[in-house]
Order: sequence, then C-alpha cells, then structure tokens
Amino acid sequence: MLLLCSKCVSEYKNKKSGKVFYKVQVKDDGLYDFICDNGHNVKVMLHNKKYEILFDSGILAYFDGYYREAISSIATSFERFLEYCILIFIINLNNNYKYFYETWKYVSNSSERQLGAFYFLYLSCIKKSPPKFEKIEFRNKVIHKGYIPTKIETYDYIKYIYEVINKISKEILTNIDNQVIDKVIMISVAKQFIGVKKNEYYDGLLNNCFLSDIFVENPNESFEEKLKIFEGTLNK
Repeated sequence: MLLLCSKCVSEYKNKKSGKVFYKVQVKDDGLYDFICDNGHNVKVMLHNKKYEILFDSGILAYFDGYYREAISSIATSFERFLEYCILIFIINLNNNYKYFYETWKYVSNSSERQLGAFYFLYLSCIKKSPPKFEKIEFRNKVIHKGYIPTKIETYDYIKYIYEVINKISKEILTNIDNQVIDKVIMISVAKQFIGVKKNEYYDGLLNNCFLSDIFVENPNESFEEKLKIFEGTLNK
C-alpha cells in the first residue's frame, strides 16, 4: 500500500523532492510510523474502513494472478462491510452502540450468524426484504474446500460482491439519515485512538480505495470502468 508523506509534498512544491508516496506493509490497526527516503518521520492514522482495505487487497491479488487469495480477501471484505452496516442499523434504531462490540463477540466467529443479524436489521431499518446473496456456495468451496478458481470466476465474484455492496449502500443512503452514517464514521475513528499512546500525534489520512465513494456519492463509473481506473493507478 502507498502512503503520503506530507513533508515530502511541501518539499515537492518547492521543487526539492519528487517522491511523495511510499510503500508500506498493511497493518490491522491503521497506524503507520516510518522514515521516508528523505528522512522524515511519517506518522499516519489511516481512516479507511477495514472493508475498503480488504477489497483493495483482493483486487491486487486478482491482478497478480492469485485468484484464491483474491476470493478470500473479497469475501472477508464483504463480511466486514456487513458488520459496518449492522452498526449503522443499530445506531439508526436506538442511537446507542454501548454494547455493540461486546455483543459482536458472540457472532464474530460465525459468518452465518452475522448474515442473519444483517438480514433482520436491514428489514427493520430499510422496511423491505434484503437482497438474497448468491455465490455463498462458491465462496465456501474456495475458502473451505481448497478450490482454486479461474480468472473468469474470480472476476465474476468480485464484480458480484461490488454490485451487492453498491446496492446496499444506495438503500442505506436513501433510507437512513446522513447524521447516522457520520456518527458511525466517528465511532470507527475513535476506536483507532485506543492504540495511540499518550502524547503521540498522527496525521489523519484517507486513501482513495475502490470502495471509498460507496457511502459518499453514487459512483458514476461501472465496475468495469472502476477496475480499469484502479489498474491504471498501479501502472503509474
């Protein structure tokens, strides 16, 4: 993953440096601390949601030809997206998340239970039946039975999951107040600060991920167009 050094950006504007992005190993907590090529101590708190990072990881695996790994990352991204939606629904229903993470532990090891929770909370908040998810059998075949998918199967799976996520996000944007979504964003950011030591300072950063615009606006590009744009950024 590439992260920005803000000090290199300042130097670039002054024509002293041409490199501003640096490769880093993806971390679970989103906290990055490294020395860039120009000797700057870069401390960044990446605010992208976990499902965004995982989806990008799946796309990268797809481009690299690791199709089984791509399916695994995309499937996990989808599960984390559903968790994020469940939190939105909980906040929308009672504006309280005090016991959310404690309760989540009861279902954290069962994707079926998480899916069931999503179905009924979606029904409660959106007032219609949730979309029925296809390709679950295919996902289980790859992840649990060791099936190695083809490039076409992987592409079709990624496209399907993207379209389902897009459809769900549109329903949420249409039926749930933006203040609820903003509150969930704040909760996610606040949770990151748990890992920050006292008197430590991190620059907040949002990377432009494949799913970054999912709760901000209705994406104008089709999946095919977005994939082409994403691939183009890798070749720069």
